[in-house]
Amino acid sequence: LKTFPGHKGPVWSIDFSQEGTVLASGSADKTVKLWNTEKASLFQNKPHDKSFTAGKKPTDCPELLRSFPTKKTPVHNVQFTARNLLLASGVFSA
Repeated sequence: LKTFPGHKGPVWSIDFSQEGTVLASGSADKTVKLWNTEKASLFQNKPHDKSFTAGKKPTDCPELLRSFPTKKTPVHNVQFTARNLLLASGVFSA
């Protein structure tokens, strides 16, 4: 198994794209992150980088494609559609 460093809170949902080359993750840290699974060496686990901040791409994590922060909403669910569109949802609390 591979650990992808990046989220600062629990990951509540993950989903693979239709072709399996992109992994989306949604977290309590109010971000959706997209990971390149083709670049990932899934059998080599690196130590977790605790210095990563949301919205920035860590230099030692080539698998991270992009990070999308929400304003105030933790992300409870991510899902790719049959046409490979990514949907993300959460519960807004004021």
